[in-house]
Amino acid sequence: MKPAFNSKVHLACCKDRLLSHLAAKSVSSYVIFELRCFNTVNQIWEWKCLQVLQNPCSGNALDACTWSLTTVLKAVLKETSQYKPGTLEKLLATFDTALTAVYSQLVPVESLGHGNSASYPSSNTADWATTLTNLLDLLEVLTAARFKLSTTRVCFTSSRLSLVQASALLRIVDSHVHYFVKKQVLLLLKRILLQKAGEDMGFGEASSLTHGDDHMTSDIFTLADDVLQAVHTDWLQCVPVESAAIFFGGTGQLCGGSSDAFDHVMLRAVSLVVLKSLEYKIQSAGGKGNIGLFVIVINHIYVRRNVYSTLKLDSAK
Repeated sequence: MKPAFNSKVHLACCKDRLLSHLAAKSVSSYVIFELRCFNTVNQIWEWKCLQVLQNPCSGNALDACTWSLTTVLKAVLKETSQYKPGTLEKLLATFDTALTAVYSQLVPVESLGHGNSASYPSSNTADWATTLTNLLDLLEVLTAARFKLSTTRVCFTSSRLSLVQASALLRIVDSHVHYFVKKQVLLLLKRILLQKAGEDMGFGEASSLTHGDDHMTSDIFTLADDVLQAVHTDWLQCVPVESAAIFFGGTGQLCGGSSDAFDHVMLRAVSLVVLKSLEYKIQSAGGKGNIGLFVIVINHIYVRRNVYSTLKLDSAK
């Protein structure tokens, strides 16, 4: 089995996207089997993933690696009882340092602000859209794993990234990537702020802040601060809202849909992200001294609402 497994691991990094994905699926299934039956992390898979993560570059190899790691973590999170205690912690500890480094290299690095769109170290926007989509899925699984492990008081750096370095995620919304990636970012932030990370993946309900690890509450407050700081710098003006809902990155409209209807999923996500952040900010200050902040945020939302109204009126003409 080992020679065949080795060849599949190498195929997962080939240039043929379909073949790479199929190989990654096969490899992931075998890794999950070994974890469940023998409580061991496959050394070949681990070595290859770490090798790719240490030299991240948009392409099939990185996409296959992040997708495979996400799939394995999902399997453990969904059926924790089928694995020996400590399996999830073992996986997270193995990749924690590498994932933390990858995050800092793959997200935008330029300053946030209206008119200062972030850039990426790649000329192929389509490749980066796939890479970022896989990364966002992985971030949600890592965050869900943190909620899952909250009662054990175990906390890994990679599981904190989407909270303590959320400003980098906010910059993606003001970057030159596909609309569906920006939408995925806001949906991820919404689920984190609502403490529902991984809920759509079947992981069950997350633990509350009061039962989280030692950094949980402060990390949520940091995320809220990043969002409100972005709002204060006119970030809302950079949030795109398409005139019609777009699925799977396509450009077609729903049958019977109105051409001037806004993407309500995006609008709800933005609204909840801002309002939940404001709620956490008020909680962090004990409900005192935040009237001015509340007025500022509401003013930004009102201005943004006027922009949407203007767009709708223009499209109706």
